[in-house]
Amino acid sequence: PAAIVDLQRYQPVVAVIAGPVGCFGGMSIAAGLCSYVLVTREARLGLNGPQVIEQEAGIAEYDSRDRPFIWSLTGGEQRFASGLADAYLADDLDEVRTSVLAYFAKGLPARPRCRR
Repeated sequence: PAAIVDLQRYQPVVAVIAGPVGCFGGMSIAAGLCSYVLVTREARLGLNGPQVIEQEAGIAEYDSRDRPFIWSLTGGEQRFASGLADAYLADDLDEVRTSVLAYFAKGLPARPRCRR
C-alpha cells in the first residue's frame, strides 16, 4: 500500500474492480488508497467478504449465497451511489479501458481518496 501512495506523487493510481470475485480484505484497503476507483456491475468491494460475515453473524442474518442481498450491500452500483467508487461501468473491456485512460488524463484529485 505504501507504494500506491508514493506513486501518486507522480500520477494518478486507478483501481479497477470487475468481475464476481470481489475486492475484500487487504485489497479493499489498497483500493481505498488509489486516486480513483472504478467498479463494474459485477464488482463487489468491502473489508470482509460475505462468507466471513456469514460465519460470524450466522446464515439467518447474513446469507452469503443470496446474491441480490450481497450486491445490495457491497456491489458496484451501491459502492458508486455511496461515493466509495468514482465510476460505475458496464462489464465491457472497451468501456473500462476508455474510462481508465480518462481518469489518468484527469490528473490527481484535489484531495486524496484516503482523506475524503
